[in-house]
Amino acid sequence: MTGMAHADATEHADPEVFNIENALEAFLADVDCKELKFPPLDPDQRKQAKKLAEKYPEIKCESYGFGEERRLHLFKTSASLKASLVKEGGKEVHGAECASDQSTVVSGAASPESKEDASPTALFEEVAALLSSLYQVRNTFIHIEEKGVVDQRNIQSMPHGMFRQHLQEEAAQSAQDYVEGPATPTTATATPTEPQTPTLPVAEVPEAIEELAPGTEVLIEGLQKFPAFNGLRGTIQLLDKATGRYNVQLASGDGPLEQIAKIKGENLRVLVPPPPPFASEQPSKMHARAPDFVPMHCMRMPNMQLNAQPSVQPTMQPNPTWQEPALTIQQSYDPSQYYAYQYAPKIAAR
Repeated sequence: MTGMAHADATEHADPEVFNIENALEAFLADVDCKELKFPPLDPDQRKQAKKLAEKYPEIKCESYGFGEERRLHLFKTSASLKASLVKEGGKEVHGAECASDQSTVVSGAASPESKEDASPTALFEEVAALLSSLYQVRNTFIHIEEKGVVDQRNIQSMPHGMFRQHLQEEAAQSAQDYVEGPATPTTATATPTEPQTPTLPVAEVPEAIEELAPGTEVLIEGLQKFPAFNGLRGTIQLLDKATGRYNVQLASGDGPLEQIAKIKGENLRVLVPPPPPFASEQPSKMHARAPDFVPMHCMRMPNMQLNAQPSVQPTMQPNPTWQEPALTIQQSYDPSQYYAYQYAPKIAAR
């Protein structure tokens, strides 16, 4: 019975008298049969057929259809087909060698290569098996194993200054390798010279910013977030060391309202330096001046003698210095003498 006839007989067999073991053995023995369809079976018979098919790794069992049309299908894998073809081809070649020497062509003989060439399914499966050895599929991704040189210095987020530290370490290592390298052979008369080691770049140290003293008049400039404060003047109150900012009392022309802002020192420009904290050696050039509303003939200097002659000039004190209080002018006139005359109020006649 050929493979197609055996498959048709199995497909249309009576499920009640159908023998699963005999059908499976006949399917394995037939080389040309690649697929076997079972007739509609009950659940117990399907379980028995699946257990028997699991004993043979070269057979693949699938179930198709629903309800009464549900059937089991058995397929042979490429390995089992190839082994069957080689086995069958060896038998036919052996039979051809035992035939008469006069016959040059054997009608029933065929080599394994001719059977494989005649089967496109087997050829496709062999090509697929060859390609599967070149790559692997892992989680629906094609995995390719490639061995190459991987740079150990990965580019990633590093702390501040770490990249410069790594560069300096590499430069020092290269300089050490250069110094410890193989020395070139020299003659006995040649004088040895010391190798010059390359100098490493030195990090620039920022200059120390001079701290502004309290009382310094400054001008605000260079603010980006609050540009409305640029151009305002103020006076330094103190330095907040916790935040590194100066408390600046802003000068307001609207009234006595005081407004204090915290500003960095880099955004402050000194206008008028504060007075020195020590005693000044240079005399002051400021002179005291009497108020404009005081009559000059009523003024009396502190060191002027009352009974002195008009020709005698009063002695003047020297200009005050920083550590001395300001010179004040004492008034020696009585304002009541200018308002001694009182006029009676005029009464209108009725």
